[in-house]
Amino acid sequence: MVASALTRVPYLHAVDSSSKKGPDSLLNVLLVEDSEEDAFFVVRSLECYGFSVASERVETENALVDALNRRPWDVILSDYSMPHFDATGALEVVHHSDQRGVPFLIVSGAIGEDTAVTAMRAGAHDYVLKSKLDRLGPAVEREIRAARARAQSEELERRLMHADRLAAIGQLAAGVAHEINNPLAFIMGNVEILGEHIETMRALVDACQHAIDSDTSPALDEVSKILATGDPQHALYDMHEIRMASMSGAERIAAIVRDLRTFARIENDDVEMININSVVNVACNMVENTIRHKAILDRDLGEIPRFAGDRNKLTQTVVNLLVNAAQAIEDGDIGDNKVKVTTRCDGDGLLLTVEDTGSGIPEVIRKQIFEPFFTTKSRDQGTGLGLALCADIVRKHKGAISVDSELGRGTCFTLRIPLETGLRPKRRGATTSGEELLPGSARILIIDDEREVRNMYQRMLNADHEVVLASGGEEGLAILRRDREFDVVLCDLMMPGVDGLMFYREVAQRWPDIADSIIFITGGAFTARMSDFVANIGNRVLEKPISRKRLRRVVDSQCIGKAAKA
Repeated sequence: MVASALTRVPYLHAVDSSSKKGPDSLLNVLLVEDSEEDAFFVVRSLECYGFSVASERVETENALVDALNRRPWDVILSDYSMPHFDATGALEVVHHSDQRGVPFLIVSGAIGEDTAVTAMRAGAHDYVLKSKLDRLGPAVEREIRAARARAQSEELERRLMHADRLAAIGQLAAGVAHEINNPLAFIMGNVEILGEHIETMRALVDACQHAIDSDTSPALDEVSKILATGDPQHALYDMHEIRMASMSGAERIAAIVRDLRTFARIENDDVEMININSVVNVACNMVENTIRHKAILDRDLGEIPRFAGDRNKLTQTVVNLLVNAAQAIEDGDIGDNKVKVTTRCDGDGLLLTVEDTGSGIPEVIRKQIFEPFFTTKSRDQGTGLGLALCADIVRKHKGAISVDSELGRGTCFTLRIPLETGLRPKRRGATTSGEELLPGSARILIIDDEREVRNMYQRMLNADHEVVLASGGEEGLAILRRDREFDVVLCDLMMPGVDGLMFYREVAQRWPDIADSIIFITGGAFTARMSDFVANIGNRVLEKPISRKRLRRVVDSQCIGKAAKA
């Protein structure tokens, strides 16, 4: 497993301190090594090269995971084979951590060329034999420089992709505004009419009350007059219709907002079990208004098993392809043009195609279209990273993207993605079941910085429950210092001052029995800090808007669960 430590001693003693070439800054080294003696010589070789080394040695998977979660590392050096762990397993752990970009070198007593090649393909950056530790310092220095260059390149690419995403949003903005303005227009108009009907009903109620109190003919005549002119029966019917139409319009707006959140989350790695057809439907909904003025949008979606993937990034991929398809079609007769999205099972994977009847792509540039910064569009339409981003996202799902095109007849992009992507879903917050629960009286603390929102929750719940309101996390904590007899705490996530995360941590530290009673309600977790919190918290997390029926069901479920634990 390891070469004799004595064979390395002459080299270590022969190194002249004046020949040190390494940088003077502290090098944080994580050693995956079962031999304490070998770890000593590895660190000594780095120090002789010129590094100032701070190291930690681990030899099991759990210890490696703990070390990666605890602090950042500059380089990871792993023995190839150990009794209970090996470099292949260590590579996999590192690749699924937040430190997957850290240089990973194998330092082994004996490793064959074929084994070394396999390790490099798996993601190792280099390997050094323990019998030739004089090569370790230069290799580490080289890989650290390469890692810094990769990080700078990735940051530049991230910024450019962000710019490209903003360009895509700009192209969708007019269509989205149109989609929101339509329901918003009839909701606002309906509310105005509703106000007139409310005045009619108020006048009728006042007249009836006056007639009851006075029991006189003139008062009864006033009631009759209102019944004849105001037509309360028609007003009641119209109010019901207005309510149904307004709810429908609000649901349309909520759906658009949910779809737009995809672009707000694209920079986060958020793996979950997904259905590719739901991804396609969200993407189509976002660009439908853009396409429908040029072509007919057709969906032909087969039955596809769920798989582990990044819903947000795949949605952007489909959006990019659909936007490209729309841009490839010249204005003309809509009935003559089509954009078609198809999904099919293909053995152990899936096929997703986006086909258009546009102008086509010249053969001379087809091989270049997936290269970063290559574009035939004007600057205001993008940076040339759209298709490169699509290809990168598909590759991260262990898939491939290809194109088939004919000038004057159209283009077809094909995505092939295996159902086993190798990605691991994050643990999600607890979800609510759909079972009907018997309501019970409870004390509820509602925390939200929007007055109208917390008043709405109060109206939804106060018929069956006792409700206390707080205008933010700070006031919520102040209430809990005086009174902790609450069965449920409904707390907004994004608030000024003490937000939901800060509120939760304070409650968990001071009153851990209350922490489990917190239900978070959010209009969107807009920061990486908050997104990580939502992904890992065990409490229920509900998305705004939420219906009265669902809110009441969640509250009842929480109360029953708390009673069962008691």
